[in-house]
Amino acid sequence: MTTPTRLRLQILPPTSLPTHPALAPTQTNSPPIDLSTFIRETLRESLHFADTTIPSSFTKKGAPKPSPPSAAKVQFSTYEEPTTGDFWAARSSVHVDEVGEGTASYEELQGGLFEEHSVHEMDYTPDVYDARRICDWGSQIKEMGENPVGGEFTPVLELYEMCHNLPTPLTHRCFSTLVLRAKTAADAFVVVQLPVDISKTDAAFYSNGRHRSEGEAETMQREKVLMGRYVSVERVKPVVEGGAEAGEGGAGAGGEGGAKRYSWEMATSSDAAGYLPMSLQKMGIQGAVVKDVGFFMKWRGEQRKKA
Repeated sequence: MTTPTRLRLQILPPTSLPTHPALAPTQTNSPPIDLSTFIRETLRESLHFADTTIPSSFTKKGAPKPSPPSAAKVQFSTYEEPTTGDFWAARSSVHVDEVGEGTASYEELQGGLFEEHSVHEMDYTPDVYDARRICDWGSQIKEMGENPVGGEFTPVLELYEMCHNLPTPLTHRCFSTLVLRAKTAADAFVVVQLPVDISKTDAAFYSNGRHRSEGEAETMQREKVLMGRYVSVERVKPVVEGGAEAGEGGAGAGGEGGAKRYSWEMATSSDAAGYLPMSLQKMGIQGAVVKDVGFFMKWRGEQRKKA
């Protein structure tokens, strides 16, 4: 078993990221991190984790759970990485490729989970109150003249600060995360998030405390935050008929008339920091990750009504 290099809770400093003007004052390393190599290596490690580690090493915890209004049930599983000690929690569900109550078509999954991933996460997750984009590498990727991962789908690399509202007396949590989004096929994609430290970067907003004076007045943007960290891999792909997909057999796992189905998987390791013991965090993680499926389907249904 190989030790994870980037897919771990260890926070990446700016010197471990591809060069970007917004991070330049804190990127004094020479030679700089090559953007194309960084994307390829991160994607390769993440896909290996999704294809190999999750199915072979994660342990399912009980039967699939409901996550209303999702028609599909959600399988929860966990894993402790032996070399880093990182505790991972994962969920998986299978959804009929239809525009209908409790499910979503592939186009809707891609539009909500791949495109503008972080912004939409704020839209459908009740406790996320800000998704602040710090920078992206779009122009640098375009200047390469070639796709760093091959094929016709160009990857997206961007840096966000994600802020979560926690109930009183707990302090809000903010996570600075590097987000890599990549299509792996015409109807499949992966989203990878890595913890980063941008606290000494002027472009940051929450990590360096700038929000306390520049956040929107009389909103949570001005309130104190604690910086946590998380790493995650999220993947949507077609179900291979005859394969043993998690959640299969639950409501919504099979489509009428042979409708195509898609697997939605997400695995994460996190540390909310502060005075929240890891034991308590582990106790609450199952409910949180299972509910996300229902949150998304509810939001997706609301968006249809607005269209």
